[in-house]
Amino acid sequence: SASIFGALLRARAITIWTDVDGVMSADPRRVPEAKVLAEVSYNEAMELAYFGAKVIHPKTMVPAVKAEIPLWIRNSFNPGARGTRIGPPSPFAAEKRTVCGFSTVDNVATINVEGTGMVGVPGVASKLFAALHERSINVNLIAQASSEHSICFVCSAADAKLAKDQVEETFQREIKQGYISKVDVLQPCSIVAIVGDAMSRTPGVSGRFFGALGQAKINVIAVSQGSSERNISAVVDARQSAKALRAAHAEFLLTEQVINVGLVGAGDLGGSAMDMFFERAGVLLERYNVRLQIRGICNSRVMLLSSGSSYLGTDWRQKLAESKTITDLQRFVEHVETDFVPHTLIIDCTRSEAVARAHVAWLEGGLHVLTASQLGVGGDLAHYYDIWRARGETLANYAYEVAVGCSLPIIGTLQNLHGSGDTIKMIEGAISATMTHVMALVSPLEGDPVPFSQACAQAIQNGYAERDPLDDLTGRDAARKLVILAREMGVEMEKHHVQAEAFVPANHRLNPEDVAGSLVEFDAGLAARVVEAAAKGCVLRYVGRVRQDGRATLQLEEVERGAGLARAAGCSFHVAFHTERFAEQPLVIAGPATTGKTGLFADLVRISRDLGARDKGSALQPTVRRRTLSLSSV
Repeated sequence: SASIFGALLRARAITIWTDVDGVMSADPRRVPEAKVLAEVSYNEAMELAYFGAKVIHPKTMVPAVKAEIPLWIRNSFNPGARGTRIGPPSPFAAEKRTVCGFSTVDNVATINVEGTGMVGVPGVASKLFAALHERSINVNLIAQASSEHSICFVCSAADAKLAKDQVEETFQREIKQGYISKVDVLQPCSIVAIVGDAMSRTPGVSGRFFGALGQAKINVIAVSQGSSERNISAVVDARQSAKALRAAHAEFLLTEQVINVGLVGAGDLGGSAMDMFFERAGVLLERYNVRLQIRGICNSRVMLLSSGSSYLGTDWRQKLAESKTITDLQRFVEHVETDFVPHTLIIDCTRSEAVARAHVAWLEGGLHVLTASQLGVGGDLAHYYDIWRARGETLANYAYEVAVGCSLPIIGTLQNLHGSGDTIKMIEGAISATMTHVMALVSPLEGDPVPFSQACAQAIQNGYAERDPLDDLTGRDAARKLVILAREMGVEMEKHHVQAEAFVPANHRLNPEDVAGSLVEFDAGLAARVVEAAAKGCVLRYVGRVRQDGRATLQLEEVERGAGLARAAGCSFHVAFHTERFAEQPLVIAGPATTGKTGLFADLVRISRDLGARDKGSALQPTVRRRTLSLSSV
């Protein structure tokens, strides 16, 4: 009535008071980040109203549209809010956004009519829709390929059986003769629609829309777009409609890129990484428009799960310590993953074989995996291939930089070299940060040597060693890293292929109360080798090396004092890439290995960007200076 009276009275504007602040970009019950739209054109409002927006009915707008009178949607409970203006298309508003809103039509069914006898036969479509009209069945969406081999339509789920029976009755002769092979009904389905006037002038909107659905692992059943390009609709499984809606909403920057996160392994590395995630949450949101929702943290004994719409916060350590919920990895992952958030990331900071084995199932389920464990890509070759098969099938991310170089970009550099067409001939260097620290004390460039037993005790006391120090002392940890590097080079390698020199036997027993005393028997032999190397102007370093032909070694070597590897000290890496491009002088990456949490954060940022997050750049932006012509020069 307000629209009618406004048109009759030739009002300058019509205000409709409701219980919301205006037209929302999406249903806030399904997309909590939905926002009020400042301006919407008549056509956009019509489209959104048809696709489920309840704020205004299409018929309400007809008198106002004819009289070109703007409509204002405002909140009677919040009169101070500006509301939404619905009016003629505004070029200014169109430039600000390509897509204005997102909506769904739920409880629908997709019916597909398929057969070779339909190709090139006039009248099939008219016969089909005339039959549906006879039964008063409303069709929401139509899709037909140019081959004419099939035609599908969407109707209310309540009409699905009636529609199928009517189609089969109408085409019973064609079905009997084999011209139509089948009439399938797929339900429950939902139509997800994106709406915007400016879509018709912007290339790539469809690509971004379907790319967002693909990234969220959502299968599209049918697609429809009119020539006006104001609306693009996709039919999806009803169980994924909320996830699809939120994925599309995030893609067009009407909301943050939301990622559900679950941490498995809340020890030193996992705990410090989680603290860093909370500390830098503002950076992620401000620079990359990414918001993390921490939905679960667990250790080997208990797990802490978020409750309802509230997520875990900085007090997670205390709550995890008080938790009585026994860790159940399957239940944990099921909780972290939700239907309404398109992306889920599981972070593995354990040294558990069982958790590493679960990586394949997570990837197969479309979950992204960020791991510090070497037991995935560095495990047996069959498991390695299963990981990459699952990743290839689902396009889920699998990041493992920390498993080799902590915060140093060793894996990333190797992948970039490969990706740019370079050939890796050999990788060598100090890849055991713990033993780099030990050997820099035992065989120093300057000063007096430290006995091997005391150097090892110091490394363990400083927290440099693995949880089981024998992993370092026997070369097991470094050997797994060589295996990972070899596989990145394209070499099929297992751990037993690495010829590793151990500092102590694998069955040697360490006394945690007296580490130095447990190792003192090895001091004399190593000290003699240090003296021998020093006489040649060298120091001893623990060097790993993997070649293109598949040979891999890990051993103590005499290194000239002037070499870069000789200067490696502290808990650090020094890795050299010998390639076709870097033939005369290798590409070297060197640095400390004590900041694994920053490596995990860097991998998190890379995954976010791969999922579509856009880097807004640093806070300091260049100033663009424009020259203004003077009147005299004109």
